[in-house]
Amino acid sequence: MRKIIDATPCKQKHNNLLRCIDNVIIEGYDEAKRGVMIMATTNINVRVDSELKQNAENLFNDLGLNMSVAITMFLKSAVSHDGIPFELKRQTPNADTIAALAEYEEMKRNKAAYKSYSSFDDMFDEITADA
Repeated sequence: MRKIIDATPCKQKHNNLLRCIDNVIIEGYDEAKRGVMIMATTNINVRVDSELKQNAENLFNDLGLNMSVAITMFLKSAVSHDGIPFELKRQTPNADTIAALAEYEEMKRNKAAYKSYSSFDDMFDEITADA
C-alpha cells in the first residue's frame, strides 16, 4: 500500500509540491524525482501468433506506440472499466449457416433418407461425372 509521508513542510516552504517532490517519501515507488513518479515494473510473457504480433507492432508503430505501451494502455483501461474494455460476444451464425447446421443434424437423425458413399473417391467420381 502506498503511503505519502507528510509533505506539509514542503508545501509551506515552496508553496508548490512539485518543486520539492524529492523531499517527499513515497513508499512503493522506485523513484520520485523532478515531479515524476515511476512505479516499479514487472515483466509479462504472452504467447501470440507471430503474424498477429507483427500486425500489432505495425499498427502500434503507426500510432506512435510500442507493444509495451499498448499493452499497458489495455491493462489500465481494463482496470478502470473493471472488466474487458470492449464488448465480448459469440459470433451469431448467419441464416445460411443456421440452415446448414439444421440440415446436418437432420442427416444425423435420419441417415436412411440421405445418400451415402463408401469412400471419398466414390463421392468425388459421382460429382465430377455430373460436371
